[in-house]
Amino acid sequence: MTKFLVAVLLIASHLGISQKIKYTLNHDKASYVGFAASGQFWTRYVDLNPGSTIDEAITTDFWDISMRRYRLKVYGQWNEQTSFVMSFGNNNVRPTNRTNEYPKLLDAYITYKFSDAFSVGAGKNAWTGLSRYAASATSSALSVDIQYMALPLLNYSDDFMRKIGVFAKGQLKRFDYRIAFAKPYGNAVNPTISKVATVAPEASAFQISGYFKFHLLDVESQVSPFAPATYLGDKNLLTIGAGFFHEPEATRYLSGLDTVYHSATSFAMDLFYERPFIRDVILTFYTGYFYHNLGPDFLRQIGPNNPAEGVITSNYLNSKGNSRVVAGSGSIVFFQGALLKPLSGDKATQVYGSLENANFDAIHGRTIQWESGLNYLLNGHRSKFTLGYQSWPLVKQQGEINKSAGRRQAVILQYQFKIG
Repeated sequence: MTKFLVAVLLIASHLGISQKIKYTLNHDKASYVGFAASGQFWTRYVDLNPGSTIDEAITTDFWDISMRRYRLKVYGQWNEQTSFVMSFGNNNVRPTNRTNEYPKLLDAYITYKFSDAFSVGAGKNAWTGLSRYAASATSSALSVDIQYMALPLLNYSDDFMRKIGVFAKGQLKRFDYRIAFAKPYGNAVNPTISKVATVAPEASAFQISGYFKFHLLDVESQVSPFAPATYLGDKNLLTIGAGFFHEPEATRYLSGLDTVYHSATSFAMDLFYERPFIRDVILTFYTGYFYHNLGPDFLRQIGPNNPAEGVITSNYLNSKGNSRVVAGSGSIVFFQGALLKPLSGDKATQVYGSLENANFDAIHGRTIQWESGLNYLLNGHRSKFTLGYQSWPLVKQQGEINKSAGRRQAVILQYQFKIG
């Protein structure tokens, strides 16, 4: 049944079914229910980190075919004040990770709108602060995957960015805000405690965050918590934003023989710009500054859709497969840009690139990771191919010093469909 549903959605997206799937429930259209779905398929070649193992054997490189993520969404409203969202899905469906084939509950929340300036909501949701990309729209990304510099506790204190909590949001003309208060999840992994801070296994008492944004051109919708990386020229945008994130006793470390708990505190500022550049060419640009205070020498590694099963201990800090340091105590400057050229009909091409320049407390010198690629849009984000090249640094342990030493890379071909 799942394979049949995916096949139907693929055909629908390719044929250009772009209308929202929405059914009104009364004559004035104030009550409705809608449906949406999306999926992303990867074919890739990965140059694996040193010591990575697959099927218990050390493996230097690997290729595979997988489903990066899929989403099924139901949304609607009972009246003009009260709305709801429920979504299901999963990530990283591949032959070596069969349990992820089954959908799980991602979003389940309601929102009550007092006015455009003030709405409140509650439930399992992705409304969060800090920055634009603290909640990235996965199906409106520029590259083959989202960016992780604003997500140092991803899947530790949340579930695919979602947490149980309450939020307030609103827009006052060109000013846009969101404030979220949540009960974090506990860390399912209990890491060995040392003088280097790691995520604490116990759930923190609370988590609070906020993001405040000003629009200088068009105004973005605030219906969804997720921020697109590009509107493909449908809007003329220039936004300036700033935000914060705080979770007490989120990490822990050893100081002598004592276990010390440390809060996770982050601040960010960012700018997003998208409008016509030369003739019909659309320029997209994003830049952000991120400061994380997560405990002594805290580093966060993420290996998106990681193909490796383990890693043999080496003098490299990088973990298995395609893991790379994406955040940590210290500062990050991030840049992303793209140029889109319309073709005939709904088709377009879009070249993109991104660069993360980080100065982490735990690593001597700066670390740089970058990505470039090409989007071939058959029907906007509803049907597109992306070819991306990713390059990240290896971090080598040399006595008490961690330094960049060598690089690894991946080439990914993605197809995405989106409907509703």
